[in-house]
Amino acid sequence: MEEEEILGRVDPGLLRYRDIILELYGAPFARANGIEIESITKEHVRLSMEMRPDHLNSNGVGHGGAVFALVDHAFGFAGNVCGCRSVGYSCNIVYHRPAVSDRLVCESSIINESRSFNVFDIRVYGDGKLVASCVCTGFKSGEGVME
Repeated sequence: MEEEEILGRVDPGLLRYRDIILELYGAPFARANGIEIESITKEHVRLSMEMRPDHLNSNGVGHGGAVFALVDHAFGFAGNVCGCRSVGYSCNIVYHRPAVSDRLVCESSIINESRSFNVFDIRVYGDGKLVASCVCTGFKSGEGVME
């Protein structure tokens, strides 16, 4: 995806975080796994990933690590468009059903934000059905304040 298209999927109020958004989008792991931005606002991040043969486990369904990779990348975006750098502190994931669809969609929304932490509800869907849900907590490092 070209820069103009990437930034076109971002809330205009967040374009001051252009560099961090492009940095996260361009992360080698995300690019290698085909993770794409659907939309980004301060309250909501939506990413997607086309499932490929190398994303499957030995049972022929989406590997839990592939599902979590999508969760973790949504978490990264959500935690870093809030005005300061945030790093992962903890994540608790529940797998509700096998990831059998050709495309997964991940949605992140903020549950709570304090001076030091932000907490997100992150859900992964395949064909509109809940595949996994996760609560992720980020620690605001205080470095790289972007406001």
